[in-house]
Amino acid sequence: MSSKTITVGPRSMEEMAEFEKELNAIREEALAKVGDEDARYIKKILWTTRLLETTGRGLLMFGWFPPTWLLGVFLLGCAKIIDNMELGHNVMHGQFNFMNDRASRVTPSSGTTPAPAKAGATPTTSSTTPTPMSSARTATSATACCACPMT
Repeated sequence: MSSKTITVGPRSMEEMAEFEKELNAIREEALAKVGDEDARYIKKILWTTRLLETTGRGLLMFGWFPPTWLLGVFLLGCAKIIDNMELGHNVMHGQFNFMNDRASRVTPSSGTTPAPAKAGATPTTSSTTPTPMSSARTATSATACCACPMT
């Protein structure tokens, strides 16, 4: 059997510089596309999660009727999932900073970004400035929130 050596990544500094230029071009292209349509989408998702949560909580008040309770729980679950996946994750990465909205603005001192990992450290948040957003939007990991390429 013959073994092949597989090289991953740039083999020289010239290749690395060229790769960096390509990535920067993609970034600039993506930033140029960000605008009103994205802001409308974000606001629509926020409105949807609030509607689902309010409706779910309202249905839970009639929880003595099992189908109503199940629908209320389902709507609350959907609201939380959408909130965490569509809003919380992206807010933590600072993707909505272009809107200049205080509620979704991430700054290094706001406590909504993950703290760097230290050997033997326990996951904590160091938020000193509360935001009007849900607590799901603050990082609870000492390293990174996920395995996405943005971290």
